[in-house]
Amino acid sequence: MSDSDSLKGSTEAIGPILGRIPGGLFVVTWQEEAVDKTMLTSWLMQAGFDPPAISIAVGTGRRFLSSISDGNFRFVVNILSENQRRLLGKFGKPPAIEGEPFAG
Repeated sequence: MSDSDSLKGSTEAIGPILGRIPGGLFVVTWQEEAVDKTMLTSWLMQAGFDPPAISIAVGTGRRFLSSISDGNFRFVVNILSENQRRLLGKFGKPPAIEGEPFAG
């Protein structure tokens, strides 16, 4: 059995298991100096109950990372439903008008 055959077998076996992991698309919103900012993410999970906590995967260099260093940082997580997939294009790239991610 070659390495590629072994990998294919592993993928076929693990695929259904990975498919059971809850997933979704989320729009994270916050403000920087009274300017609205958004970030689309697909990796978000519960991290604790007391206090309530979540974990979000954030790519290196994203503006969100520099914003969270403020001790008073607040953000909102918006959960997109299947019928809101059209919003992916809007939030999956920088806004057409800088500082106005909700315009249009």
